[in-house]
Amino acid sequence: SSEQLAVSSYEWRSPKNLLPLLDSLRPSYTGAVLRPALERAVALARPAHADVAVITDLQARALPTGWQPPPGVAVSLVAVGPPDADNAGVTRILTEERFPVAGRATRIKADVTNYGPHAATRTAVLTLDDRHEEQVVAIKPHSSATVTFETASVDSGYHVAKVELRGDSLEADNTRW
Repeated sequence: SSEQLAVSSYEWRSPKNLLPLLDSLRPSYTGAVLRPALERAVALARPAHADVAVITDLQARALPTGWQPPPGVAVSLVAVGPPDADNAGVTRILTEERFPVAGRATRIKADVTNYGPHAATRTAVLTLDDRHEEQVVAIKPHSSATVTFETASVDSGYHVAKVELRGDSLEADNTRW
């Protein structure tokens, strides 16, 4: 669904070509939605009298609301996580001040979302230049929390800050820059 590769409909018809292709795929780090991929897969499967299997982490934002497979095409969803998946992700990172000043503490905030049905405790790690700062955050089920880091830049100019979660089950959504 992230359009990592362009595949013609012919390549999808041969199991001999399909298995190496599946082995070569890597998780996407995008916020892709499944509707375009599902519609394309169904369009390719119908004339071939084939079934469609979707491998997904089943996050709500990826699944199209109210989408039903058309008659005559079997669509199976294969979950990559357990049914009670324990998954959180960094959804946004921002500075509290619009223009941080060198030598003065700047607040960098990260929004962290718990996608799972159980409370989650994660360690959020800020990396800015060569410095690291950690904070533990508790997130209620199906909700978000904000972590605030306070750090000072040595000089003004362009800096890249990274916030990542440690110990989370789904790596693809654990980091934001």
